[in-house]
Amino acid sequence: MAVGGILAHRRGASFLAGVAGGLAVGMLPLLLLGVIVKLMLAWCPERPPCVCGKCNSEEYDYVGPMHKTEDNAYYYQCPHCGREYRSQGPKFDLKTAHGYSPYMQKSKWQRWKRSTQQSL
Repeated sequence: MAVGGILAHRRGASFLAGVAGGLAVGMLPLLLLGVIVKLMLAWCPERPPCVCGKCNSEEYDYVGPMHKTEDNAYYYQCPHCGREYRSQGPKFDLKTAHGYSPYMQKSKWQRWKRSTQQSL
């Protein structure tokens, strides 16, 4: 604001116009940073979409664990179809009748891709 006021004084503009310009210039980098972060999160979401296709990355229900476990896994459930998933680092596994089978894994660019060991 002070820089905007000084620049307005030197240009012969009003103080309020300088303050408004200074705020706009000061807020522009923060706005651009927010846009960049939003694009990065859209590029590589934290979790892949559900098998049913109705659940996005942010919509999963957190099931557990509530305390630290040996496998360092997190468990999620789709609120639409009820399928359960296990997340372990770059892997996302689908719960089946016989345990967990590989569903998706992160690529070197941190994008989700189908697991090569998939047995759905």
